[in-house]
This record gives sequence, structure tokens and C-alpha cells, in this order.
Amino acid sequence: MGFRAAALVLSLAVAAAQAQAPADSCRDTRVSRQLESLERTVDRLSQAILFDAKNARALLERGVCYERLARYEAALSDFNSAVVAEPTLAQARTDRARLFARLGRIENALGDYNEAVRLAPSGVDARVGRGEALAGLRRHREALADFDEALRAEPRSLPALLGRGSSHATLNEVDAAMRDFDAALAIDKAFAPAYLGRGEAHARAGRQEAAVADYSAYLVLRADDAYGRFRRALAYGRLGDAARSAEDFAEAIRLEPRMLSAYIERGRLLARSGQGDRAVSDFTEAIALAPKYGPAYRFRGMALYRLGRHDAASADLALALQLDANDLVARNELAWLLATSPRASVRDGKLALDLARAAAEQSGWKNPGLLDTYAAALAESGQFPEAVKWQQGALSLPAFPADAREAAQKRLDLYKAGNPYRSN
Repeated sequence: MGFRAAALVLSLAVAAAQAQAPADSCRDTRVSRQLESLERTVDRLSQAILFDAKNARALLERGVCYERLARYEAALSDFNSAVVAEPTLAQARTDRARLFARLGRIENALGDYNEAVRLAPSGVDARVGRGEALAGLRRHREALADFDEALRAEPRSLPALLGRGSSHATLNEVDAAMRDFDAALAIDKAFAPAYLGRGEAHARAGRQEAAVADYSAYLVLRADDAYGRFRRALAYGRLGDAARSAEDFAEAIRLEPRMLSAYIERGRLLARSGQGDRAVSDFTEAIALAPKYGPAYRFRGMALYRLGRHDAASADLALALQLDANDLVARNELAWLLATSPRASVRDGKLALDLARAAAEQSGWKNPGLLDTYAAALAESGQFPEAVKWQQGALSLPAFPADAREAAQKRLDLYKAGNPYRSN
């Protein structure tokens, strides 16, 4: 058999193999495919590419298969080759942009999405992808413009409705977000992300019971999704249902043991419930996951303070402030501890005064809680007339919490008598 005849046989064999495979089988993420099936598709496409190394569409399809197999370097290589083989093919830019976004290379993704939109202005995938990338950069107004264009081209695009709804929700445009999520569910009642998005929109609007209902509907479809469990746990917590909140946090952590936010939020729930030791344990787990995440130290410091472990609390709050010099809460909590601790070894009036003054300045001298701390620091430093002045100023502000006024008034009486305040 001559070369041309052999090539023709190979070509027909490859075509037959491809004809037996579902069209766009690797692209259709709705289809659950086994690893072996994806590998077989890769093998078939590799034969086509062996015969024609510049077959851009085969390169793209194999790249998508590699992407679904999490073989990202191989996928990027194929997408690069497809772009070189056919520079004006918008799909090549779109596929590569999607992978760049997955890899966290957002600027590269935006560059490719921009080119894809230039090549095919009505391309829905490129518009949606660019919108998602822009939303990830918090450029939600620009993202909305892309989602709008995608929906003009394809009004029933579920990803575009989801993206637009999510951006509207983030911008606190809850009614617009609801319309998009409702529209998506009218098209497909089993479109799980729309329940999650609508749940978050309800939560932002303060409708926690409705949020729980949507999160529950989402979890019927995605029972093993840790993030859905986490979001429902937050909603239960806001409803005051600590038991169900704790149950969902536990399940979220079981499903995703490295979910930092779950440890943080469960720790806060435990602290509010008076379970300080367990809260400290969760914050410690969070610190092990993210040793440079300042809020974890702040939350642990506050929990330790309530447990009376003031030395450890002081160390944690100082470290939180070291990690984030703009952490106003950590600055105020540390100032309060240094000014009011019953333990002389912990108190430091000068440092407390410096911290409290900086916190009050940071807030424009308008936050009553910070002024309360400043007065306590002045008293600890022996400046009682100034302490009286600032405590009275704090109490004169309408924003001073009503349930804290009695205790604040007692502190004022102490300062008038020339005595500092000592916390329990």
C-alpha cells in the first residue's frame, strides 16, 4: 500500500472513531464521564493530531479533555498550538482564557477574552467568561455589560443569567439578582447554582429563612458541596439556630477539611454560645491553615480574653495588629485589654493610650465604643479629668448601645472618683 493510500485509510479510521464518539463530549460538562472514557477520547483525538498537527479543532477538543482530567500543562500546550494554528479562531482564545482563569492568571485570561470578543463580538462563551473574570476582579459594572451582551445573543444562557445575577447581588441590587436567578430556574429547575445564588441574595437582603430554603434546595442537588453547607450554616446562625448552624459547619469541614472560613465562622458561633474553649480550638485550626491571616489571631485573642487568659489574648491581638496594621478591631481590643486587665503584668497604660488614640483617630473620633476605650486608657494612665471628658463624650453619642450604657456610666463614676476600671 502506498503512502497516500495508507494516509487515506488512517484518515478514514480516525473519522470513524470520531463519528462513534458523542460530539463535543469533553466540552459537555453536564455529561458525567469516567476517567477511562476521557482517556479514550484523548487517544482518538491524538490520532487525528498525529495525522494533522495543525488541526486546531482537534487540538482544542483534546485540550478540553486534558483540562477535565486536570492535566493543565498538557491542556495549555494544546490551546497554545491551536492559537498558533488558527489565530483568528475565537474559540481557541476562549478556551485558553478559561484555562488561564482556572489557573489564577486573570490578566492573561482577560487578554484572550478581549481578543475572542474582538474576533466574534456575539460569542456567548467569551462574553460570559470575560464577565466572570471581571467579576472576580470586583469590576462588576463591566461584568454586567458582558453578561447583558451574552444574553442579547442567547437569552436562555444559564451561565450568563447566573453571572449577571451574582454581580447584581454583590452590588446589593437584590431585586435584579432575583429576576436573573428566577429566570434561570424557570429554564431549568435543576440548575443548582441558581438556588445557591438566590440564597445568597436572600441572605444579603436579610431574608434568612428564604435563604435557608434555597440553600436546602441547592443541597438536595449537591449534597456533598461544602460551600453550600457553609452558607446554610451562616443563615441558620443569623436565625439564632445554633444547633443546626453547628451541624452544617461540621459537615462543611468534614467535606472540606481545609475550609478556613468554616473554622473561623464556627469558632465565632461557639464563642457567642459561651463555648470559649471549643472556639479557641477552631481558631487555632484556622491559624494552622493560614498562619499569616490576621483575623484568626484577633478572634482567638478575643475568645481567650473572655476565658480570662489575658496574657495569651494580648499576644494574639498584638500579632493580629502586626499582620494587619489597619485592623481597627484588633487595635481597640488590645487597647482595652492593656488598659483594663485586672492583672498588673498585662496592663500597659502608655501603650494602651497610644493604641486607643490611634483607633479613635482612625474612626474620626465618632465611634462611641472607641471613645469608651480611649477614656479607659486615659484613666489607666492617671489622666482622670480627660477620662471623664471622653467618657461623657462617648455617652453623649446617639450610637452608644443602649444595653451598654449602665456599665459605661459606672465607669464614668469610677473616673470621677479617681479610679481606673478593671474588667472581669
